[in-house]
Parts: sequence; C-alpha cells; structure tokens
Amino acid sequence: MKIAITGHTEGIGLEIAQWMHARGHTVQGFSRTTGHDIRDDAVLSRIVDECVDADIFFNNATHEFQQTKLLFLLHQAWQDQHRTIVNISSS
Repeated sequence: MKIAITGHTEGIGLEIAQWMHARGHTVQGFSRTTGHDIRDDAVLSRIVDECVDADIFFNNATHEFQQTKLLFLLHQAWQDQHRTIVNISSS
C-alpha cells in the first residue's frame, strides 16, 4: 500500500511513517524539510497532486486553518474513490 503523510519528520507523524514503512508500505512524506510547507496554499494543491496514487493519506501537519483546507482539497480529489483519509488533530 502507498501511504502519504504530512508532518512525517517528528512526533506522531514520524511514528506512523516508521510503523507503516516497517510493515512494507511505501511511505511518501510531506513536510517543510521536503519543501512542503502547508502554510503556503500553493503547496496544498501540490501535495494533493503528488499523492494522487496513495491509498491512505494521514493529514497530520497543522497550521491555523491549513490542515482543514488540505482535507477539503484532498476530499474533492478523492471523491468517489476507495481511499482513506485520516485527519489527526490536537488542540
């Protein structure tokens, strides 16, 4: 399975990415360190485009309303497809 995840370089995102990778899944990470800063609206669209073939998307990175915007964009792109979005939030 192909897994896409935002905020994969620390905290729960890192743990999920490592856990999935250890079980043989392909993990595609999106974070500031990989040039995917979700504070930029253009980056949100790029993330959606780059994970078009993912089976599961972990929406983990947060910044103000950006996580919700990304959830909305991804939901639109994946509508009527058999894919899973896991939205992680703490606040």
